Amino acid sequence: MNFSILTDHFSSRFSSRFRTSIYVHSNVPSKLARLTRRLFGISCLQGNIHILPVRCFLFFFVLMAFGLSACGPAESPDGDISRQPADGLPFTADETVLITNARIVDGTGSAARNGDLVLENGLIAGVFYTDDESEDTNDTRSLAVRPDTDDPGVVWIDAGGRVLAPGFIDAHAHGNPLSTPAFDNFLHMGVTTITLGQDGRSPEQESVKEWMDRVDERGTGVNILHFIGHGTVRERVDAPPVTGLDPHILEQMQEIIAEAMQDGSFGLSTGTEYSPGYHADMEELAALARPVAEYDGLVMSHIRSEDDELVEEAVRELIEQGRRSGARVQVSHIKIVYGKGEERAEEILAVLHEGNEK
Repeated sequence: MNFSILTDHFSSRFSSRFRTSIYVHSNVPSKLARLTRRLFGISCLQGNIHILPVRCFLFFFVLMAFGLSACGPAESPDGDISRQPADGLPFTADETVLITNARIVDGTGSAARNGDLVLENGLIAGVFYTDDESEDTNDTRSLAVRPDTDDPGVVWIDAGGRVLAPGFIDAHAHGNPLSTPAFDNFLHMGVTTITLGQDGRSPEQESVKEWMDRVDERGTGVNILHFIGHGTVRERVDAPPVTGLDPHILEQMQEIIAEAMQDGSFGLSTGTEYSPGYHADMEELAALARPVAEYDGLVMSHIRSEDDELVEEAVRELIEQGRRSGARVQVSHIKIVYGKGEERAEEILAVLHEGNEK
């Protein structure tokens, strides 16, 4: 499964819990480094601006955000903001923001195009291309006319030829948003959405909804997708460390997973290379993936082995889990330990392609 499928699925199910994040990373004038945290949050570190959460519906193709990064040509002028209010914040949610002179990469696979983008009330109101192509390709959304840089009430940001793009998604991440909510390490790389609860381990709090509410109250620098961990669920029902669990234990685990999906979890993670995940047989794996399938979720797996002689079998096990349960499946950080060369990699990819064709 590729990122485009992940983002489409993400945008259809979780728009009410996620925020806009505009990512800016450039050698901007030092006065901007003094901006403080929160646009409803803004954080600045040594001239790098992270314009963070604005609660909203997702838009564009995933869209948590358009991100501005310093990958434009070296001769481009420094980006700038046309004014700095007395409170130190460059703009607020109810203002109109005009970003000009950007190289827009929209995430669809199309080539970068030169253009401007307008935000209103924290949402993208229009995309206006300034290159030689037809204006018919403009995405005017709720805004028919591009505002001028000197219009009253317009905050103007000159991108200086830098790239403007949707925030990146890290499909396998680790961290605790309750203790380190900023996740600046991800923001520095342009990542605005991360997935937590990987490798079969998720927060041990019983209610996913309560955990999500606590995270929302804390406030985070990135959007977060939650996965319920297979190993964590096993421990919650005091499942013995054996293969072949009793049906009533599997039913208890299914109920926990179904409740997590109802609360907004994105899916189930497994770590069948680790304890207690390696005890699970196919009957258990398929049974626990069925409630995930019912809620159109995803099974994300650190597979049973990544050793060269065992990895194909491990990938096929995950594919079989998806086939029996009806759930979509994804291999976490697929790699081949001691594998040699591109040819071996192609052989493993062929197993995945074969699974997708069935």
